[in-house]
Amino acid sequence: MFSDVIGAFVLSRLGISINELLGISEGRLIYNTTSKIIHLFLLVIIILFTNARFDSKALLHAIPLMLCNLSSIFILFAQYTTFIDNGKYSTFVMTTICMLVINIVVCGYTEIVKKSYELQKNQLCMQEQLAKQELYYQDIIARQDESRALWHDIKKYMLAMENLVSTKTRPEAESQLSALKKKFSSLDQMIDTGNSIVDGILNYGSNKAGSLGISINFNLWLDTDLNISPVDLYIIIGNTMDNAIEACDAFQAGHKPSISCTLRQKNHVLLYEISNPIPPVSVKKAGDIHGYGLENVKECVNRNSGFISVKTENDIFCVSITLNV
Repeated sequence: MFSDVIGAFVLSRLGISINELLGISEGRLIYNTTSKIIHLFLLVIIILFTNARFDSKALLHAIPLMLCNLSSIFILFAQYTTFIDNGKYSTFVMTTICMLVINIVVCGYTEIVKKSYELQKNQLCMQEQLAKQELYYQDIIARQDESRALWHDIKKYMLAMENLVSTKTRPEAESQLSALKKKFSSLDQMIDTGNSIVDGILNYGSNKAGSLGISINFNLWLDTDLNISPVDLYIIIGNTMDNAIEACDAFQAGHKPSISCTLRQKNHVLLYEISNPIPPVSVKKAGDIHGYGLENVKECVNRNSGFISVKTENDIFCVSITLNV
């Protein structure tokens, strides 16, 4: 429609009347041909500007659409000559059918491009989630190794204290007990809800935040079994926690605010809420795909027949999610 309007405007400025453009004459042929050429030109511009990398492959992928446009110009000419020469009615019907086929090809190609874009977006999302899962698993393995080393140390300290107690060497026993307490204090930093998937996600987020000087205040209680897939848990908790950490990291060093995270289950309802202060200036890293991370969370919540609320109040950004698990 936009191409038709531009074509009519250009030709009218060249002295061809609107009546001639819309009638059955050379003017109509010129009008349709001009509109098709403008449409082809706009198609190339749109493809270039909507392609992130501005590469030539985008134009190669659009060749079927361009061929359809050029073919339709030829068919318009064939229809016009059929009318002018009082040609066979069957020729007009055939050219009209060809025009219909071209429109079907354009619609089908557009649908293929749309599905291809959605597939590319989903693959990018899955790559992000797989990378997170790998980090979660690495963190879990590292903590398992820490736990094994801790239990080994505990046995060593227990044997040492038993020997010291048997020899009634109190100061050295107290020293060994203090060292043992310090070892146990590392266990307090580990999140243990009973659900290994959730524990891995929350421990990873807690460690990541801690390395940046950001604290997370957890309010947790849930059953060991949740009727929700691990991938969905990664998407919902992982994306929102990453966004919260990224926002808090934008604050100046030494003034990092804390994050509030609630994950509680009551009967078959799981409430997840995470909130963080909004930084004075929002800073986005190049290539960061967290911009649509929240959209992935919304899609995931809807897929699980849940409810999500995103709000900003008193410079606090809060995401609340309710799921039936």
